[in-house]
Amino acid sequence: LTLQTLRTTFPEIADIPKRLAQLYQKNNQIPLAIKMRLEAAELDHSDKELQQEAARAAEQSKDSARAIVIYERLTRIDPNDLRCRRALAKAYDNAGITRQAALAYQEIVNRAPDDIATRRRLGILMSDLPGFQGRAVLQFKQVLEQNPKDGEIHRRLGELYLQSRNYVEAEKHLRQALAYNSRDAQAHQNLATLMVGQSRFEEAIDGYRQALTIDPKLNIARLNQAKVFLGLNRREEAIKALRDYLTQNPLEEEPRRLLATALRDHGRREEAIAEFEAIAALRPSDMDSSM
Repeated sequence: LTLQTLRTTFPEIADIPKRLAQLYQKNNQIPLAIKMRLEAAELDHSDKELQQEAARAAEQSKDSARAIVIYERLTRIDPNDLRCRRALAKAYDNAGITRQAALAYQEIVNRAPDDIATRRRLGILMSDLPGFQGRAVLQFKQVLEQNPKDGEIHRRLGELYLQSRNYVEAEKHLRQALAYNSRDAQAHQNLATLMVGQSRFEEAIDGYRQALTIDPKLNIARLNQAKVFLGLNRREEAIKALRDYLTQNPLEEEPRRLLATALRDHGRREEAIAEFEAIAALRPSDMDSSM
């Protein structure tokens, strides 16, 4: 009773709920003891044991935002506690906070360079972050030194080289990815895009076709294939590919504009007008469609 009175009078003192928790524990009042320890954890950020208990409670209640805050405290209490750092990185990752997750995984790799699983995840996150692609390449290379048969990493490394127009390295890694997984539709798609960059258009068309055979829902391959058809003046094939693409993505302006222009240039005026009207409906202020 005295402690309850003190708790009301001095709500900022962590020692009071700590002592209450001990008494509740002795009296076998476990739920109240847990509640008091969690309250104390909010008041005393330096108590590692309390923070760990608060972290477990946040995970059990699936309160990811609270778990992140608590694991941040724990890494400040003990910067070398890799278990807490992994939990923090995973919490960021699960919450979709990509940049912070990457930085948290980087801290783990700095302390445990041989942790290939963490390095692999770090590279994947960095490959999707603007300005971090160079670091991603370094992480992927080290992963492949330990596991040269990792097809996904070969594909992702090939994608990064493709973005930087290093076609030789890109093709090498994309073909490695396909050697380990011939049904990797994204690798086929990327290899076809590489061939477009090298003006190997027939090979590119075949590559996009293979990607779509494996994964008919990989619509980016269908759109890219249509663009190659247009570049080769194969309008009928381009029109079909664009119509198939727009069946799945009816509100995208660029492919609809490509379709309208292809129909117009192919002499199919009424169909072209319908497509330009659809663009005008999407963008009423677009003067080009009106013209």
